[in-house]
Amino acid sequence: MNLNFVNPDDLRVNDDLQFDCVKVGPDQNHPIITVDNVLANPDQFIKNIVEKAPAEFNDLSNPEEVFPGYQAHLSIGFSDIQKLVTLFINKYTDFNDCVEEQMRFSHQINIMYTDVKCKRLQLQPHVDPAMFAYVLYLNPEEECKGGTSFYEHKKCGIVNMENVDKRFKRTENYWNYKEWQYDFYNQKKDDEIELDTALIEDEYVEELMVPMKFNRLVIYPSYVWHHAVVRPGWFKDNPRVSMSGFVAADYFL
Repeated sequence: MNLNFVNPDDLRVNDDLQFDCVKVGPDQNHPIITVDNVLANPDQFIKNIVEKAPAEFNDLSNPEEVFPGYQAHLSIGFSDIQKLVTLFINKYTDFNDCVEEQMRFSHQINIMYTDVKCKRLQLQPHVDPAMFAYVLYLNPEEECKGGTSFYEHKKCGIVNMENVDKRFKRTENYWNYKEWQYDFYNQKKDDEIELDTALIEDEYVEELMVPMKFNRLVIYPSYVWHHAVVRPGWFKDNPRVSMSGFVAADYFL
């Protein structure tokens, strides 16, 4: 029996990190943090973790599944990455007493091919039911294209905080968005279109795009509208591969 034991060295964060933070929004208070060369042994991480994780195609008939591609949920504790994410949350947000051991993290591998059809709903920027999220780019440098973009929705602004702040549901911005969403769901959401972010609805305006780069980690509030930037032909033969992480909202609430 060939058992797959995790080597802690495969998960280790690099001692030599380069990082930057750009804050978006009208009050410049939503940090988008970029960390380069984050894993000390990225090739071993890909070989021993990513390539051995069983990935399942998303059942897109489930209305809660909006990611067109394959996913593998990981039950590994990424202690070094979690400590790093906690450090940056403390450094760049108003949450400055966060303790990594008390927060709830989850991770998944995302695999996406372009040159496929998807429902229009699956192409729109989204927010995640978490407080913070992060993405680790895993394609070799020659395959890296696009990145992750962050958007403003013309009806509700740069955030949709319905998953993390109940008071947001009492705001005018929230109901303006819900009115737009009602029309979109009734008229367009199931239309089949190319997986091409140039076709995102005009209501979404790009605020910032963080380019895809091998071994780059991008940390951001998960209630900021965001989407992977893809175009036809970019990931036709070799898929776009990344690891996403989420910090659950319950600790912060």
